[in-house]
Amino acid sequence: MFAWFRLLADVCGYFPGRRTAFAGNEARSVIHDWIRSGVSGRYRHAWPDGDLDAEMRESDHALLAIHLRDDRFAPPSSFADLIARLPKARVQRHDLVPADFASAVANHFSWMRDLAPVVQRICDFIAAHR
Repeated sequence: MFAWFRLLADVCGYFPGRRTAFAGNEARSVIHDWIRSGVSGRYRHAWPDGDLDAEMRESDHALLAIHLRDDRFAPPSSFADLIARLPKARVQRHDLVPADFASAVANHFSWMRDLAPVVQRICDFIAAHR
């Protein structure tokens, strides 16, 4: 899949997700980042001389982590792996389920049409960490 996504994004100049029924239309650079992290298991640092994995291990910031139960693009194992990369962070985790949303859907894209549950947790987090 990674090779196919990269080829498609490179040929089209963007990733035509709406036409492939995978995600939405995405910038070629976004697809390249997805592929890089998917193949290597590492996240790319914005600065060439930085070590993002080391910086994540040392970060002790407050972290709001919101997971959507039916998000097939961010399964629980991937979400847990990301949080595990920040062992010193003070994590406040929320696992949202369909019942949390008026639409009764809790997936990768649905929350953008039904913002209230996510926005409420963000507001609560900000208020608690002022």
